[in-house]
Formats: sequence, C-alpha cells, structure tokens
Amino acid sequence: MAKNKRKKSFNLYLAALGFTAYAVCAFAVQGRAALGWETSVFDWIYSWPQFLKPIFIVITQLGNAWFLPVLCLAIWIWHKKSLAVRLLFSGTTAYLLVQIAKEIIARPRPEFLLDNVAIREPFVNGYGFPSGHSAMIMLAGIILWPHVKKQWRWLIPVVVALVGISRIYLGAHLPMDIIGGFAIGFIVAALTNFVSVKRSARRLQ
Repeated sequence: MAKNKRKKSFNLYLAALGFTAYAVCAFAVQGRAALGWETSVFDWIYSWPQFLKPIFIVITQLGNAWFLPVLCLAIWIWHKKSLAVRLLFSGTTAYLLVQIAKEIIARPRPEFLLDNVAIREPFVNGYGFPSGHSAMIMLAGIILWPHVKKQWRWLIPVVVALVGISRIYLGAHLPMDIIGGFAIGFIVAALTNFVSVKRSARRLQ
C-alpha cells in the first residue's frame, strides 16, 4: 500500500511538472512569433543535408497518429491486451488535447514565421503548437518503458529525440512546438500511470 501511494504521488508530481513545462511554453509562444533561439536551432537542423530527408520521413512516422492503432494492435497480438487498451486510450486523449491546444494558441507553422522555409513532407496542415508527433512519441515511450527489456531502454529517449528533430528538419515545427508536444505527452502518460497504479491498489484490497 505504501509503495502504491508513493507511486501515485510520484506520477502526480510528474504530471504537475509536465503541466508547468507546457504552461511556460504556451506563454512564451502566445505572441506567435519565432523566438530568437528557436530560429537559430531551427535554421541549424533545417540546413542538414537533403539526403537525410527519406530517413527522417520514416522516423517521423513513429509519432504519427495513424501509427498509434498499429502499435496497439501489435501489442494486443503480443498478448498485452491491457497495455494496448491503456496506450490507445491515453494516445487518443493526448491527440485530442493537442488539437484543442492548437486551436487555442493558433501558432503558425515555420513557413509562415520564417523566410525560405518549405515543409518537406506531404499532408501537413493546421497550426504548429504543440507538435502532435512529439506528444505521441513521448507518451508511447513513457507508457512502454516498464515493458521494454532494460538493455534496450536506451533506445526510447533516442527515438523520442529523433522524432522531435525530424519535425524540425522537415520544416513542420519550431523547437517550442516540440517541447510543448513533449509536455502534453508527458502529462497524459503520468496521469495514465497514476490511474493504473490506483486501479492496481484497488484490486489488491
């Protein structure tokens, strides 16, 4: 019981931390213009060689909303049905929160804020902040972390970072969009884990 209580408190703390990070990002971009450091980081990543485009096009799909049900189906087949349901539910929640946040903040994408920028992938529309791909990959990484063998867990932060970088390289997002997306994924994952621990505690009673 004490262990579960600590886990619940820890996850609530993480959710509060994520919310704080998101609030700071949302406040910083409310003027909608690109911040100075954002422009520098964006220009550096966006200027990477063109031969990287096919690689980042593939990497970025890992954070795509359509990839979520595919991943959940694979986990379901892997006989992890409760994990698949939890990931699908939390992923859907994160997606909806991102869409709501986009409409509220209404920050344009880089091509409307910076010169000589074109989006390098098809079917990109809507506002830039926060990044839905970043939210999805962060959420999936945190939810799946306990179920990945320890010797392979290092891949999770690498993949999360690469998806975030891919969104900048492809011209779809500015750095604060990525951080804001990470924050939303972090919040939803922490709250999902909180609920999961709470349910486990009830079953033990």
